[in-house]
Amino acid sequence: MTEWITNISNLLSVLSAAGLLGGGVWMYRRENRRIKQAEAARAEADLNIIAAHEWKEIAEHREQKLEIRDKQITGLFDQIGQWRDRCNEKDMQIHRLELQLESQKIRLCNRRGCPVREPQSGY
Repeated sequence: MTEWITNISNLLSVLSAAGLLGGGVWMYRRENRRIKQAEAARAEADLNIIAAHEWKEIAEHREQKLEIRDKQITGLFDQIGQWRDRCNEKDMQIHRLELQLESQKIRLCNRRGCPVREPQSGY
């Protein structure tokens, strides 16, 4: 009979130990779920931060490219303005020379060394 009592007490101790372990797991399952959810949220936040940094780098790189392009465009517009100014100066010089040529044509005498000047201009 004592064997039965010993076996029953051993069985009860094993069952109570298993119950405590299982009960502990059962009791902390909600907390474990919250911990896992928090870890998942933290991992997702870390991924979002990484993605935000990557997008920031892409945007900064794009801004640098746009600044370089703007400088190039500004330089080209400056060159166009310089060429336009040179062309205007050349055109004005050509017109000035054409006017001088026309005035010299008017003053030109067809007879050389003669007192009667053709055409009569008073020069």
